[in-house]
Amino acid sequence: MSEYLDLISIFFNEKHLYLSSDKHVRCNGCDDHKKFIENNSEIIMSCGETSSDESKCGNKIRIILPIYKSDKDLRYFKFKFNEMINWENISKFIDINPELIKDNQELLEKHNEKVDKLKELFNKYNSDNEKKINENYSKIKDLKLECKGLLNDIKQSDDIIKKKELRKEYIENSNNINLLFNEIKNIDINEYYLVDEPKILVNNYKEYISEKPIKPMKVKKVKKDKKDKKEIKPVLDKIPNDSKVEWSKDGKEFNGIIEGETAKSYRICCKPGKESGEKGSTWLVPKNLVKLS
Repeated sequence: MSEYLDLISIFFNEKHLYLSSDKHVRCNGCDDHKKFIENNSEIIMSCGETSSDESKCGNKIRIILPIYKSDKDLRYFKFKFNEMINWENISKFIDINPELIKDNQELLEKHNEKVDKLKELFNKYNSDNEKKINENYSKIKDLKLECKGLLNDIKQSDDIIKKKELRKEYIENSNNINLLFNEIKNIDINEYYLVDEPKILVNNYKEYISEKPIKPMKVKKVKKDKKDKKEIKPVLDKIPNDSKVEWSKDGKEFNGIIEGETAKSYRICCKPGKESGEKGSTWLVPKNLVKLS
């Protein structure tokens, strides 16, 4: 698929150059003008005869486009079903040509077969999403039970070290619950389903394209002045209370609302399962890690 996307990009880049400047109307080394053909099934870039995939001045890019299916296809068949005349039922009351009934039945069977394939395709994609959602909810349920048990243990324990370990485990579980909920929220709901992959029939453009790809510029490293040993720390703008903010820790993303601050940290509400004002409802997060969301 990556080669397909690269070639699509090259095709439209070449077409843009062709339309924007006379010096790009021909391939390098060819006399004929370039040709760009687009239709519902394929795209072709050629500098000669478009029926040739092998000659020097023939097709340089030729791709059979991928085929996708969507709910529109189901609606189309539903419309066709409603449009069809049931000659078999009508034949019970008047004489109808048997060939007409036979053709009608064959068409109906073909439509039914296509509808069944579409439903099977949609069910496959939807069942994958449903499976992921159910797995996450099952994990969330288990983690919530663990959090409830940990909370009871924290309240009943008099051991400061043990309490610290229990709180750490409780926070980790709460963060994992948030991550699982975010995964559910971000599940991709497909409206179009790939049926046939794209087919690259010709990929012979490299000697003929208008311009070589632009290489990324090398950024020169700024040499540090050895005499200046002091590190200049950035001045952090103060974020006001009630601002929505976000931060990351150990590869995990968090968010909340600022309720206060210390010299080096913000107090951010609210931890999972807590409400503003409750004891232990806020995180204490270093200011350099926090940014507005």
